[in-house]
This record gives sequence, structure tokens and C-alpha cells, in this order.
Amino acid sequence: MKKLYISRCYCTSMLHEPPLLQEVPSLLDRFPQTLCLVDPMGMIQSMNLRGRDIFCLPGQCAAGRPITDLFAPDERERFAKEYARAVHDVASPPSLYTAFDRNRHRFHVLPVFTPAEKGIWVSLVRADAVSIQHASDTRDDLISLLDHFPLAFFETDERGVITYANRYGLLEFGFTEEDLTKGLNAYDLVDLPEERLPPRTGRSPGCREYTLQRRDGSTVPVIISSVSVTRDGGVAGTRGVVVDISGIKSVMDGLVQRDRMHNLVASLTRHEQVNLLTYMMGCIDIAACTTHEPEVEAYLQKSMNAAEMIKKHLEFSRKVQHLGTATPVWQDLDAVIVSARSYLGTDVQNFAFQTRTGGARVLADPLFDRVFYILIENSRRHGGGVTEVRVRVKSSEIVYEDNGCGIPTEEKKKIFDLGHGKNTGLGLHLARQILGTTGIEIREEGVPGEGVRFVLSVPADQIRSS
Repeated sequence: MKKLYISRCYCTSMLHEPPLLQEVPSLLDRFPQTLCLVDPMGMIQSMNLRGRDIFCLPGQCAAGRPITDLFAPDERERFAKEYARAVHDVASPPSLYTAFDRNRHRFHVLPVFTPAEKGIWVSLVRADAVSIQHASDTRDDLISLLDHFPLAFFETDERGVITYANRYGLLEFGFTEEDLTKGLNAYDLVDLPEERLPPRTGRSPGCREYTLQRRDGSTVPVIISSVSVTRDGGVAGTRGVVVDISGIKSVMDGLVQRDRMHNLVASLTRHEQVNLLTYMMGCIDIAACTTHEPEVEAYLQKSMNAAEMIKKHLEFSRKVQHLGTATPVWQDLDAVIVSARSYLGTDVQNFAFQTRTGGARVLADPLFDRVFYILIENSRRHGGGVTEVRVRVKSSEIVYEDNGCGIPTEEKKKIFDLGHGKNTGLGLHLARQILGTTGIEIREEGVPGEGVRFVLSVPADQIRSS
């Protein structure tokens, strides 16, 4: 059997960037190996449950740590160089590393890199089952290592004939080494006659979903990630990884069904609430017509105002239920701010609003006004006596400021986290989600004691000034 030398490993399926992972981050926790998103500077942005169980003490957070901290001190520089090559999309041979778990126990891992939108997905595949008797990057050791991997690796020639498949791959899809000896064409296994696995001339991996036919004739959904094999400047075949995603498909189907049920229950409940609210508002209106007592009329008017606000919030909940599915629309920023203020009614009547928008229009989610409602509501609740709010446009950035107490430095990294806060913990997290559906980013740059300063970075082609 032909020996395989991998120029670079790419894991796929769950690593194939959002929207799936953004919508269902719990899928990351189903991945059997350590998986973390790392920024171009080598800092960990997030880590799945498996990784946290291995590397983090109870209560310890992985985010913000250099990924090199996971490795033996004498191997960190070597990993940093390999990671830098991955960031710049430069191929390199796979290499084993010694890692330390949270109890400082040693074990071997092989890093698998996958490009992401804002960094690199790094999967650390444990290699404890492999006996390493020679240098960790020799070809013989790599072949032995691949044969024990819980992933299917393959290599084909320029015609698509499989020249190598590791043991796991053969067992996973029901084939034998005898099948390889007789000649097994990868193109015949992909249940898409019009599609092929074209050899790629670049180093970036090709990654897409296929339906693969097993030896017994059954089919299974898979993700195939492949890179070209080049010799003497020409394409000589393809090598890559095959990941069975049938389990993920099953989980996703269950999530879709559950989501539909939740949406149905929410819709029915909201419908009944609106009906009861309409009845209550009618009763308040009738009561107002039967009394001429100023004090009673004042309380009835307050009740009507509260009912109208409840109705607005119910309508908002209906829109949030379909967040990210609506088509973005161009919106006048001044009108958006007026709409946001209307949700708060007299609660902000003592606020002085200064707007310098330049007549800006923004292409954003229809719930864009709720972002400013959330910001204003936070100023009202937590600003410590805010009396002034300023909104201005600078180039492609929208800046929201107030003259309150600001946000303590130690809180700044947490304010957008779900559950963080003194009330529902949903506000700023929801604001970021609404903005994120159209690629708008939000950050807080205020000076503690001098008020908040939220900066909304809008893609240049999504903001216009008159």
C-alpha cells in the first residue's frame, strides 16, 4: 500500500464555519476532541466542553489565554511557528506535540487547522494510542498515527483511484484493503454523478457536503475536505478527510422540530395575550368614560399607557422570534432613534438628546430601533443619573454616548454576555445579536466615571449620508 504524507490536515463538518455553529453552538460540545477558535495573534477566543474538561480547572475560563499555554514549554515556539504558517495559509507537515492537561499530566496531540472567518479553528486530536518510537514527524509514525485516528483520511491519484485510506476510514464505510487493491474510485462512491472532487491547485482546502455510498449500498451524509497533491508542478491527485455527519443531521432535525414546536407555542400564547390585552384596554376605555374624577382618570390613563407598552413588547417578541430571517432594510437613523425613544415613553422625558447623524441611512435588520432602545434603557437604569444622550455618525461608525457613571473596566468584557446584568441579562446581548445579523459590530469604549461610549461599526456599503 502506498504511504501517505499529509502536507496539511484539515478537520471539517462541525469546523465548517457558521451559520450552523453560530446558531447551535452546543454542537461544538459534541465534538469528541478539543476544539477552540483562535484569533490570528494566537489567543483563544472560545473552547468547546471537551477542551475545557481537559485544560481548565473548575471555574477557569479558556478565552483570552494564548493557545501555546496548552503545550510543553519547550514546544511552544515550534507550535507558534506552525500556527503562524496556518494563519498565512502556508502548508506544513503535521507534527505531534506534548500537551499538559489541567492536572499537569502529559499527553500527545496532533493539531488540525481549519480557516475560520475571524481566525483559525484548532482541533487537538489525542494520539495516546500510538506508540511513538522514532521522531514524531517521520512518515512511518504518521502512517501509524493516521491508522489510529477517529477520522477517515484518504488519498487518490489524478483519476480519483484511492491509493490510501486509513483503517478507521475503511471500517467506517465498510471497505477492506482488498477493495483498495482491486481498485476503488472515489468518484464512484459520491452519490452525485454530476459532481466530482476536482483536484485543487491551491493550498486552501476544498470543503463541501456529499452523500457517500458505503460498500453495502447504504448512503451516509459526509463532509469531505480535500487539498491537491502536486508533483513536479502538476496536480497528481487529491488527499483529505471524510467526516460522517449523520449524527449531526439527526441532532439538527431534532432541533428544527423542537424549534417549530417552541415557535408554535410562543405564537399561540402571544395571540391569547394580545386578545386579553385588547379586552383589558377596552375596559379601561369604558371606565374612563364613566368617571369624571381627575385622580381616577389619571390612574386609568397610566393603566392605558402601560397596556400600550405591553402590546408593543409583545409585538417585539414576535419579531425577535424570527430574528435574522427578515430582509435587511434601509432605515433613517434619526427615525430609528425617535422610534426607540417611543418605547420608553415618559421614562426619558428628562433626557436631553443630541443627534448629529448627517441624515445617515443604515442597511440593517428591521429590529434596528430596538438596539437604541436597549442602549437608552441601559443609560436610564444603570447610568447613575444620566441627563444627556448623544448619537453621532463618524465615517462608517455610529457612536452612542451618555454623561452617566460609565462601565467599570472589569465589567467591559462581560456586558455583551448572555445572562450578565442586573435585570434579565438579555439586553446588550440581544443588541449584539440584532446587529450581527447584518454584519454590524458593537463595542464599548467609554471611560469609567465619564459615561458610556458604544461604537457601532457598520460595513461601509451599508451606511449612506445625505
